[in-house]
Amino acid sequence: MLVQILVDDPGQPDQVSSARALAAEATEVHVPTIVLVETVWVLENSYKLHKSAIVRVLEHMTGNLVHRIGDEDLGVRDTGRRGQALRSRHYL
Repeated sequence: MLVQILVDDPGQPDQVSSARALAAEATEVHVPTIVLVETVWVLENSYKLHKSAIVRVLEHMTGNLVHRIGDEDLGVRDTGRRGQALRSRHYL
């Protein structure tokens, strides 16, 4: 989902729109470290983005107050159903 928010993929306009709409509603988006690592891999290997472009994306994310990067336990458990555990926090 994070890749869909970051990349304007013309081949998946509905997924991009849906992901961005969900993220726009969030007051906080928690991005676990493993998701961030996988996102970098996908941006570099699938979308062939240059490392400098990926660094700019990461700098934007870490500078955006909505994003919380890391693995700390925020006290919300996965319910097994998308959307129920989100409330005002969103997990990618």
